[in-house]
Amino acid sequence: TVLHLACQYGSINCVKHLLSVHGELIEKVNLKGDIALHLAARQGHYDVVVALIDAAKSSNQQESTSKASITLIQSQVRTQNLELETPLHDAVRYNHNNVVQLLVNEAPNAFHCQNKRKESHSTWLLLGVILILLQQFFALVFGR
Repeated sequence: TVLHLACQYGSINCVKHLLSVHGELIEKVNLKGDIALHLAARQGHYDVVVALIDAAKSSNQQESTSKASITLIQSQVRTQNLELETPLHDAVRYNHNNVVQLLVNEAPNAFHCQNKRKESHSTWLLLGVILILLQQFFALVFGR
């Protein structure tokens, strides 16, 4: 959808407009099974991820789904594409730590999904932590 494209390219003004006019696009999937949140998380567009989360939260309030056991944003964070990957898989894989933290805060119980390669979020999070530690080590050693 056009929302997928706007999320992929980080066009925050376009994303906000589309969500205000066509909020239902937030749940649409592309041919790879990705929702817009997959694309924003994969590209590390933090402000777009925030806009998608805010739209999902306001959608929950408008629909009065407080009785539901899972909110729209939790469903979004847990949504698996055709590779069985969630937006959190993508954010961790591409080292978008601020997006990872945001997604974890929104759905702290969404860590048990495995993709087709049998990789879970915990595997990717561990690799992400190791990468961050290595980056900090090299920055100390080489002054970068």
